[in-house]
Amino acid sequence: MPVTSAATVLSAQDGLVRHDQLALLGVTRAVLRWRLGTGVWREVLPSVYASFDRFLSPRQRWIAAGLYAGRGAVLTGRVALQLHGVRSLPRDPYVRVLVPHTRQVRSVEFVQVHRTRRPDPHAGMATPIRTCSLGRAVVDAGRWCRDLPMIRALVADVVQGGLVGVETLRRELDQGPSAGSALLRLALDEAAPRPSGR
Repeated sequence: MPVTSAATVLSAQDGLVRHDQLALLGVTRAVLRWRLGTGVWREVLPSVYASFDRFLSPRQRWIAAGLYAGRGAVLTGRVALQLHGVRSLPRDPYVRVLVPHTRQVRSVEFVQVHRTRRPDPHAGMATPIRTCSLGRAVVDAGRWCRDLPMIRALVADVVQGGLVGVETLRRELDQGPSAGSALLRLALDEAAPRPSGR
């Protein structure tokens, strides 16, 4: 099994590393304490460290959120929409992450963790940033948004742009919880093709 260097992992993860990766990289607790004590490294989320002292970029926040949430985590909501190339993004101050329901991960700082019994079978597998499918991201973002014009703009963007259909979004909405779904359901009804008259 090839040995992965710390430099390789840090490069792949934009200078970020999770605590359980340190031993595999040969970074001892003493070395970690020294790096944190001298300011060479800093903890940006519980058990997630940055090998630099500047502010996190948006991409680094996304990577840090995924590292913090751990195994099976995928980004959803506004961030996932942005990564899918959607332009009409609802406001959301959080990086939202889905984790399997069996895992106990708490929300912290800029990361909002959502446990789900319904993992997305179409989630992207790319690392270090894993995202849910576009349909799931639209529905999740719509549930958490309370601004109908923003939801309408989001639905129009993805439907009129041919990225995902109304019926696909309705199926995704129906499979999840009903809480917070009313405004999105209204927007989908408005976006649905009208039956042609005789």
